Amino acid sequence: MPQDNDQNYNAIYKLYCDIARYTISSNKLENLQDLQKRLRQEQKINLLEKHENQTLGGGVLNLAVKWNNPRVVEFLLININKEQLKLDLNSKEYKEYQTLKKKAEKIAIKNGNSEIIELFTDYKEIPNKTKKFNTDSKLCVETIAQNRENTFYDINSKIVPHYQTRRDFRIALGKDYMGGIVTGVLVVAAIMHLSDAFKAVFGALAILVAIGTGLHIKNSTIPSYVEMQENSVKCASQQRGYA
Repeated sequence: MPQDNDQNYNAIYKLYCDIARYTISSNKLENLQDLQKRLRQEQKINLLEKHENQTLGGGVLNLAVKWNNPRVVEFLLININKEQLKLDLNSKEYKEYQTLKKKAEKIAIKNGNSEIIELFTDYKEIPNKTKKFNTDSKLCVETIAQNRENTFYDINSKIVPHYQTRRDFRIALGKDYMGGIVTGVLVVAAIMHLSDAFKAVFGALAILVAIGTGLHIKNSTIPSYVEMQENSVKCASQQRGYA
């Protein structure tokens, strides 16, 4: 059994290295058929070929994501989409391609590589099979633009508000801190000044600033803190979901 595992990994690793080597050359790969010709092999490259508990394409895509190789990721996503265009949306093969892309996308999100995450957004499958690829093997510009506009990751909808509310809370806390300092300075001035008139002015200003700071704490700082705590819980649960 260990020998079988080694053979499965070697096949996945070999294909990864072949794609990586040819995608950095001046004469870049166009598609899987092009790769097959350069490797001078008769057997067609089947990304859904089973290797232990994963497919050949899924294993290579996972490696490319883990090792942060956007060229290999992009090449695979382009060719997976091409294969999906030939299939029925409800076919077993189409769903297998979807599954391997989703698994790799979760790894990319977990690793936090924004460049690779963006590739998964750009190269989502095209439901309308009348759309074709350009000669440079990229999806049509309209499709990429539409995907970028319409695709919002759940992870962003939870994590981004978390950091925004945390920033808002810190800003509110800073304003309260400054309000407290100004109030203290005015109180000291009211006590130390020799003129009764100035004491009254400084005292009145200190009271007004203290009231304003108190209202700010009630209406802004406390709500910001509560919202930050709620988003923190949502953010933590979202990250566990992608773990």
